[in-house]
Amino acid sequence: MKVFTAIMLFFVIAVTVATGWQTVNHLQSSVHDKLSSELELGFEVIDYQFRGPWSLDGEQLVKGNRAVGDEFVEHVTSLTEGEAFLFTQDQTIASSTPASFTADHRAFDTLVQTEETYLTDHDMNGEAYQLLYSPLYDANSEMIGMWAVGQSTEHIQLATIQNVLLFVVSFVFFTIIVFIIFLFINRVIQRRFLTVTYALEAAGEGDFTNVLDDSAADELGQLSRHYNTMKKKLAELFSHIQESSESVAASAEELHASSEELSTSASHTAESISSMAEYSDEQKQHANHTLINASQMNQTIKETLRRLQSIESLTQNVHTAAEEGSTTMIKATKQMHILHDRNETTATMIDNLNSYSETIEQIVSVISEIADQTHLLALNATIEAARAGHQGRSFAVVAEEVNKLATNSGKATTEIRETIYKIQSEMNLSKQAVQAGTVAISDSQQQVELAKEQFHTLLVHIQSLATDVTKIENEQQENVAHVTALEQVAQKSLTAAQSIADYATQVAAVAEEQHAATDEVSSSSDVLTQSAQAMQTSLARFQM
Repeated sequence: MKVFTAIMLFFVIAVTVATGWQTVNHLQSSVHDKLSSELELGFEVIDYQFRGPWSLDGEQLVKGNRAVGDEFVEHVTSLTEGEAFLFTQDQTIASSTPASFTADHRAFDTLVQTEETYLTDHDMNGEAYQLLYSPLYDANSEMIGMWAVGQSTEHIQLATIQNVLLFVVSFVFFTIIVFIIFLFINRVIQRRFLTVTYALEAAGEGDFTNVLDDSAADELGQLSRHYNTMKKKLAELFSHIQESSESVAASAEELHASSEELSTSASHTAESISSMAEYSDEQKQHANHTLINASQMNQTIKETLRRLQSIESLTQNVHTAAEEGSTTMIKATKQMHILHDRNETTATMIDNLNSYSETIEQIVSVISEIADQTHLLALNATIEAARAGHQGRSFAVVAEEVNKLATNSGKATTEIRETIYKIQSEMNLSKQAVQAGTVAISDSQQQVELAKEQFHTLLVHIQSLATDVTKIENEQQENVAHVTALEQVAQKSLTAAQSIADYATQVAAVAEEQHAATDEVSSSSDVLTQSAQAMQTSLARFQM
């Protein structure tokens, strides 16, 4: 405030000195103009009273056919309240003063050369005068004399001093009034500036809880309204981002839970396949035993029938296990479809987040352009203030503050843009992970479908085996000659058991791949959850 007061005092003093100097010059110019008007008035009076051209009759000046004397000069001075003179080149023809007075010898020569008026100072009886000479021409345009009017220098100086004093008193009074009004306006503007500055500083720290209540129609009022609009838009923007991040986090949790369920189902499938492999090994052992004892079938029909019953029971158990495995594979297929649909939903949500982030980036670009335009306006205002000189110093201070505000707004938009770029990068990584999970799930679906077909084939073979065993039992009771057919059936049983073992191995490999795919999906869901949490942490820095 002290600096501002000093600047104001310096400004007042400078304006006072400059205006006083201009006033003195103006008064001096006014004296010349007054003398010029008195010259013109004298010429008008002479032309009105004396018709005809000027001429010189001996040592007497004649206008028309009448001699011009002291009575004419006195008449002119009564109208102008000054002094008037008529001269020839060498002597005074008429004068308004009783004292003898001769013209300046330089006046006649100067008027002959310039043919214009000539202003000079004279000393008459110890008193200084300013005289303005004008040439007199005869009918042949030859200069024959001079017409002069004058004013006392003391009178001129007194009038000048009075006018300067009046101006100084008026100017000081006016300056005091203007200074008081300016101080009041400055305090109001400074208070408004501090309010806007505090809100912008808080916004730079992430605190947008301040609301600027300024309904004025000036630049500060517009800035306050633009700030409130920006705050409202950012609040809506952050709300959309928060909702989207929460939705992503929830989807990631659901994806993680689904992958856990799928992993559990894969473990159960592996256990079922292991049991089926054990059953297939037992079937192979029984088939080998049947082949070894085929030659003794006639003597041991009862033993053969008993073993055939065991084979039938084992076949039923294998059939039951195969049906359970087929049911498990159907459930796994449904879970894989659900997981695939959820992955696609997650990818769509991530695309929506990318779209929202692009919208945010466009809004930030608009704010940055507004800051750049404000910066340019501030620079233009600074240039105009510099052109205005001392009178534009206060405007230059305002322009500098607006420039700082524009710079701070530009920095804030840059930080927001960098945060958006980080969010977009994390979302792109999440999208890539989800897409990789979708591909893995699609592969797992194909493997599960293949395993389901193999289980169906296994069920057909087991059913065929059960039918064959039943026929063998009936045929052994009727005819021992059917031992050869029994051997063939046993061979088929051995082949079927080997096929079951092969199918079990393949299904086990599929189950391992499914388990690995579910682990990858679980890892991707964790990455997506971390990205959503990072986004929420970044938004937590802003208070709306």
